[in-house]
Amino acid sequence: MLYNIVLASFKSIPMKKNYLIALLFLIGFHIQLSACDICGCGIGGTYFGILPQYHKHFFGLNYTYQSFKSEHPMYDIEDNKYSSERFQTLEIRGRYHITKKVQLFVFAPLGFHEQIDHGLKSFVSGIGDVSTIANVTLFNSGDSLNKTWKNNVQIGGGIKWPTGKYKELNAEQQLNPNLQLGTGSTDIILDFIHTIRHRKVGLNTNILYQFNNVNSNHFKFGNKCSVNTNFFYWKTIQSYSLLPSIGIHYENNQYNKHYKTVLNTSGGQSLQTSLGIDLYLRRVSIGVNTQVPIYQSNHLIDNNFKHNIHLLYNF
Repeated sequence: MLYNIVLASFKSIPMKKNYLIALLFLIGFHIQLSACDICGCGIGGTYFGILPQYHKHFFGLNYTYQSFKSEHPMYDIEDNKYSSERFQTLEIRGRYHITKKVQLFVFAPLGFHEQIDHGLKSFVSGIGDVSTIANVTLFNSGDSLNKTWKNNVQIGGGIKWPTGKYKELNAEQQLNPNLQLGTGSTDIILDFIHTIRHRKVGLNTNILYQFNNVNSNHFKFGNKCSVNTNFFYWKTIQSYSLLPSIGIHYENNQYNKHYKTVLNTSGGQSLQTSLGIDLYLRRVSIGVNTQVPIYQSNHLIDNNFKHNIHLLYNF
């Protein structure tokens, strides 16, 4: 079903571009992860990526497929229990220039969450938590043709709205918080983006912090901080451009709380290498990013890969 939705959105794109987009989509479809069911993976945060062409609006899709093996500690027996989860997210995202220096970003996810635990299958689908972020450009020489050093600095903030359901039931029992489509809380997001480029070589840094609040179930996901730094190379070939990148990704998740009780099996931090490539075909851009862990100290979590793929129309 989700695959057909994505294909339908590509009909207006020339056939040669469709082949490339389909290939990238299939690559992203098979990336997997392992993690515990209380880490908040199913309702993960926003990922900006490298976003040049600062003066343009854009509208597009970001697709993620994640697979988990969750560990459930059992303190009264020796062997822990495990379950398997699959999360698919099709996110509609856009950027609109309100003024020359103010940009508005919108991220609207559509989630498909599935868990199999001892033969019991749980499945939920629907709209997740929508995020709106406004960024102010403090300095921009990125679109100047007269400068060899190009800089763009943005700061901003926004809100993650509780638009996704968070009280879904299965077998008359409420599903684990991580399987829900939303968190049930209105959360605050702060971000900082800096891009510097000298001729064809550049560095992009993106810092994002999310302050999470308590929902009506008295559950609070821990605050999250992520830092992405990527070196990239801009290569123009005839009518299209390539932007390969390599860098690091750091993420810190604080403990979750329930009725102000700290859940000691949640939270942690990780450091990952980041590999990506963006392709620009006139108004269309396609990007793939894969993160491979170097170090992690997450409780009950074993991340193998994290993957993002996006398709944007710039205008």
